[in-house]
Amino acid sequence: MTLLGFDVAHRAIRGARDTQEDDVRVHRPSGADTLPVIVALADGMGGHAAGEVAAETSCETFVSSIGDASGDWARDARAAVEAANASVGEMVAADKKLDGMGATLIGALFDKRGLQWISVGDSPLFLVRDKDIERVNADHSLAPLLDEMAARGEMTPERAASDPRRQMLLSAVTGEDLEEVDLSARPLELVPGDVVVVASDGIESLPPDEITRVVSGYRGDGSAAAADALLRAVDAMQHPRQDNATVVVAIPRFD
Repeated sequence: MTLLGFDVAHRAIRGARDTQEDDVRVHRPSGADTLPVIVALADGMGGHAAGEVAAETSCETFVSSIGDASGDWARDARAAVEAANASVGEMVAADKKLDGMGATLIGALFDKRGLQWISVGDSPLFLVRDKDIERVNADHSLAPLLDEMAARGEMTPERAASDPRRQMLLSAVTGEDLEEVDLSARPLELVPGDVVVVASDGIESLPPDEITRVVSGYRGDGSAAAADALLRAVDAMQHPRQDNATVVVAIPRFD
């Protein structure tokens, strides 16, 4: 089978927060319904307008820097993330009221080879295949370290799950040195039935098996229906401190 294109849609909710500090861009350099598709998603931090500014700047700069993604992805994606980081740093230097702002950032490339990505921070990139879900990018927060400690018996799983340090980021787009960057080593080949979900961490109010159930149930109705259903499910959880939640759903089309 030949991969012909991608059905892509994005949706966002504010949750229980006063402001929306997520930002997302879906860019098709060659026009509608063509390959490649470039996605940038950022989750801002810093409070009030600062997080919003950092997320918007990160997405805008990444998309403009990556261009049409026709070159070497590893080289160009890394350069685009560095450009986004520099842009945020320049804004902080120019306005001290923005001191402390930053964002997570995922850049994803969907083309005939499948999926490639680069990410900084804890925003997840999921592959749903059959009845399984896999996070394919790294989590640059303390959450994996706490879970490892629980697995070694150094703390209980309950304590690891409720530890307030879980959301502490080890790397983010802040204008400072990027401590960790996750870059796909090679294109991830996609097969019929796959669904890719790019999201901010607000989606993690849903357990992984619930994300799988929702995506699998709405996959046949298209990406917009699946994205809407995911955020309805987040709303239905009624988490009192629900974070902004943004999702991009990409469904490959084959001949």
